Amino acid sequence: MAAATAMPSSILGTFNYVKHPEEGEPWLQHYIPGSAGIHRFKLEPHDMKVVDMRTMDEPPKWDVYGFQHLKGVEPVDRKIFDEEEKQLADAMCEEAVKLIKKVTGASYVLCFNHVTRFESPKKVKTLPSDMPDDSEFSYMGPLTSVHVDQSYRGGRYMLENFKRLPEVAARMDENGAKCRVATINVWRPVSPVTRDALAVCDRRTVDDQDFRPWESHPYPGQWDPLAPLPKSEVWRPFYNAKNKWYYVSNMRPDEALLIKCFDTKMDEYSRAVPHGAFTSKVDHGPNRESVEFRCLVFWDDEPLCDQKAFENPREKY
Repeated sequence: MAAATAMPSSILGTFNYVKHPEEGEPWLQHYIPGSAGIHRFKLEPHDMKVVDMRTMDEPPKWDVYGFQHLKGVEPVDRKIFDEEEKQLADAMCEEAVKLIKKVTGASYVLCFNHVTRFESPKKVKTLPSDMPDDSEFSYMGPLTSVHVDQSYRGGRYMLENFKRLPEVAARMDENGAKCRVATINVWRPVSPVTRDALAVCDRRTVDDQDFRPWESHPYPGQWDPLAPLPKSEVWRPFYNAKNKWYYVSNMRPDEALLIKCFDTKMDEYSRAVPHGAFTSKVDHGPNRESVEFRCLVFWDDEPLCDQKAFENPREKY
């Protein structure tokens, strides 16, 4: 008699979902990255089971679940936190590009920025109540609310933001992308993760109608005045009890997570993966230290399925 397959181990984690809009509240919301306002979203916490990917017989794959755990990669140097270490940052961006190409078979990958996180979420609680929403408030810690880095419409914004680059322009025409394109994050621990771990949600357990769009643009003074002011749009999902969450326990600097945020491949269930830091009773130790590399990914040999790939679902309210 064959032995029964062991169930994956899990813990209980607390996730912060955005609240449903109030009566008369516009569906599309706006915010400025790095502002006080982004820490004033109306959120509601929910305790949910989080499965440890280390214990699964068949670990999730990027083109099914929308995310994948990678082992044995070049560890991240803590100097990545030093803004003067541009050469190191460039090298790590190139490493992220190589990882994505190796795993996905992509033709061209552009690492368009990276974000470091090393502060405690407690810093947000020091935000003065009388500080205007559009005031700058520096916070380099875990993002403790459920989100997706690009909406479907946000995928088009990413293309527009970088079409001035020859490699991107060559893959576009007057209608947009000529081939399959996606945005994928490479998330890396800089030191072992023992608190505020990053969790990712199986996209197949998320309803499109639970996505709410939030449009953003940076402060003009923080951007190159010779370049167009970039525009982006993220999603903040509503709570749904059927969401299934996963994480990697005690992630190390020689590991990585690939997270797909957008994909024009319409028959993919994994087109937009909600993710975010969660808290649990097993949290301990120092602040989480991590870095994420955000990339625009093209497959020259795969056609763009449909321009509808860049259309958000209809408003639910």
